[in-house]
Amino acid sequence: MGNLKSNAKKARSRASKASRAPAERSIADIHREFCDHLKDLSVVDPQGRTITFRIENFPYLIKMEYFHGAHGKWVGAKASAVNQALLEGTFDETAHRCDHARARGLRRIPQILKEPDSIHENIHPRVNGELVYVTRSSGGSIKIVTVTRNHRREWVLVTSFYTSERYLRTCAKEPPLYRK
Repeated sequence: MGNLKSNAKKARSRASKASRAPAERSIADIHREFCDHLKDLSVVDPQGRTITFRIENFPYLIKMEYFHGAHGKWVGAKASAVNQALLEGTFDETAHRCDHARARGLRRIPQILKEPDSIHENIHPRVNGELVYVTRSSGGSIKIVTVTRNHRREWVLVTSFYTSERYLRTCAKEPPLYRK
């Protein structure tokens, strides 16, 4: 009986915490903010590269996924279909999800590109991008941004996320190409 009581107490605690947590923004709201503040924005890094925020990379920047019913699992969303549905107002929020931590960090990316702590060649086999921009906070967190050249040969964002020192060693080649 004590176990049942303990589990009920834990469930109430989780529910209480969830009710106090701020509601996550919708993907449509995140997309609107991206379009208003970042779409087609160009940033120059310390080595003179101009990096541009392109709408076609928006779903990857927030790690958007959709539930693939036939496969019974979440898979990466197709950028062209997502962007078109968002622009037309036909986007189905219930069938999609994203990494809200990445979405909250979108507005910080231009500053990371302008003033990274270091820039490295990307050596990770599954993380797309040619370059990895690294910034470390005073609290010890590490945020990376990867960039690559698109079909027009312009530098564009691929993704951005918080990581650990251990994971960073798997994707950022040493020595860095640039260090602050």
